[in-house]
Amino acid sequence: MSKTKSCPACNNEVAKSAKTCPKCGKKLKMGFFKKSLLVLAVFVAVAIALAPSPEDQTLALANELETIANAEPSGDIAPEELRQLFVLGSEFTDVQRDNKEAEITGKTAEWEGKVYEVRKRDENEYRVQTTGDASAPPTFAVVITRSPAEVQYVEGLKTGDTIQFKGIIGGTTMRHIDFDKAVLIGASAG
Repeated sequence: MSKTKSCPACNNEVAKSAKTCPKCGKKLKMGFFKKSLLVLAVFVAVAIALAPSPEDQTLALANELETIANAEPSGDIAPEELRQLFVLGSEFTDVQRDNKEAEITGKTAEWEGKVYEVRKRDENEYRVQTTGDASAPPTFAVVITRSPAEVQYVEGLKTGDTIQFKGIIGGTTMRHIDFDKAVLIGASAG
């Protein structure tokens, strides 16, 4: 096995370990920093090439919201039972709440609640907090509006107003049921 190689610039034989050609001064090895930058540039280029376009993301979200709107709510989600489990002062333990959370996460549910707070998170995306009552626990719902009328409706909500939505349960936070994505239903979807 040869311990030399040819310089690509002048064809002079140089040691394989040489960083520059002693005859012409041509750089023969790429330094660690340059190699790292090259690898990073390749990763960035691949990520950009594979990333979905904004139009693809918008279409995917619209399809997902349509699926949620048309989904049948899970028949085994009883808001009254959830309220008993998650209300402060409940006789149930964290283990029982954790088990119920695991059981309902990922399921679709229709919900009605009294608005406590509304916060705009992004264009057409709102985090709506509802209060609990005798029939259901409180919620944190990410409501995604699908029309200017829905935007106007959500932005016009006041504390104590009733909101109806259908969404996918993502778990619980601070004894609130989390809806990762939800759409308005009923007359409010207007």
